[in-house]
Amino acid sequence: MRPRRVIYTKEQDVEFAKRLGQELRKKRKEAGLSQRELAYELNISESTIKNYELGLTVPLVSIIARYCDLLFLDARKLMNLYFVD
Repeated sequence: MRPRRVIYTKEQDVEFAKRLGQELRKKRKEAGLSQRELAYELNISESTIKNYELGLTVPLVSIIARYCDLLFLDARKLMNLYFVD
C-alpha cells in the first residue's frame, strides 16, 4: 500500500513542509545514506524521499515514525518545527 501524499497550501503548512524536509535531508546525510538507500529502508520510492526533502509533500505519521526509528530522530522535535516562527 502506497502512502497517500498530502500537499499543503496554507502558508504555515508550506513553511513546515520546507523546514521538515530540510531537517530530514540533514539527518539522512548525517547518517550517510543516499535517497535511494533511505527509500529502500523505508519501503517507499526515491521520488517520494525527494518530495519530502524538497518540502513538496509531508510524510504520513507512520512514515515519520519509521524515519525516527531508522535515523534515531525525536518525533516531537520534528513536529515542533511546525511552531517555529
